[in-house]
Amino acid sequence: MLAQKEKSSSLVLSFEKNGYDPFIDFLKGICIVLVVITHCLPSVVEKYTLFHLWGRTAVPIFLIIQVFHAYKHGLIFRLPKITKLWNRIARPFIITQLAIAVFLFLFSKNISVSIYLNRILDKGYGPGEYYPWIYLQFALILPLLSTVIKKLGKPWKVALFFILVSQLFEFLCCLINPQEWPFYSRSFFRYFFLIYLGYIAATTGFSINRKTFLLSLLSLAATIFFVFFNYNLEPFFFKNYQWHYCHWPCYFYIAYLFIFILNIFYTIAKTHYLSKFIIRAGKYSYEIFLFQMFYFIICGSHLKKIISSITNLNIASGILFILISILSCVLIPLTFEAIKERNSKKNK
Repeated sequence: MLAQKEKSSSLVLSFEKNGYDPFIDFLKGICIVLVVITHCLPSVVEKYTLFHLWGRTAVPIFLIIQVFHAYKHGLIFRLPKITKLWNRIARPFIITQLAIAVFLFLFSKNISVSIYLNRILDKGYGPGEYYPWIYLQFALILPLLSTVIKKLGKPWKVALFFILVSQLFEFLCCLINPQEWPFYSRSFFRYFFLIYLGYIAATTGFSINRKTFLLSLLSLAATIFFVFFNYNLEPFFFKNYQWHYCHWPCYFYIAYLFIFILNIFYTIAKTHYLSKFIIRAGKYSYEIFLFQMFYFIICGSHLKKIISSITNLNIASGILFILISILSCVLIPLTFEAIKERNSKKNK
């Protein structure tokens, strides 16, 4: 992503549309590390580090990038390539679930076929299990929405459409009160407004000026309100389960402020080894995501017990668990991919 001056008081952040953009992989790399941290961070630490405001941005950014790739060459109605979705998203996800099942049946005494099937139909296995479902729903509805956006034409009409539909989803959820698992958790409803932000990224880019900066601050304030204040705003906003930060007003600051801050870090450190490592992690972010699902189901609780037996200090054991989890979930898939690349070069 490049930051370019539009006017003296405005910057435009735009992704590269016609070639490789390392900043996209940088974003994905940061996000996948945040995903791993999310799944091993104690709730009390999450609360006092304000993790919801910066760490819970990962899935929205991943979805904005998905929309960008769908719309970067124009609002053309193209049905998704089912074979590509199967090979890239669905099949690896199913293989991961089957690998988890094999390990559970071999090594867990508290598992049976009925328990396993009930869990699969409910929450599934592995943290973040809902994300592939959301991704596939986005892949199916984005072509349809491209036609709607094209017909609306004017930018204010497009913005109003996404606000109204997002708010309609809030009303509907308040009305029907959907079951958290598997319905609400695996539904694209709470992320619908991100399609508008992805469309902005693919067309005009994110214009950073006084208005959008103020809008970002208001969006950040809304996120703080939803996350840290236990007010019931139904029927206007669904008092949802664990996704307090997933309301449409909360997403502006992620696109216009948080991504801009990450772009500053990238610009400063893009030649540094750590930045290159993050970019590589972003390139294989889905592989890392799948592996961390497997890791936390199979190894998570056992690793915690081992660390607790070594040290009686809760803080030290917690930090050690997080560090080992990050290194394991990132380095093991990257090592595996490096071996695959080396073997592929040898075969050629």
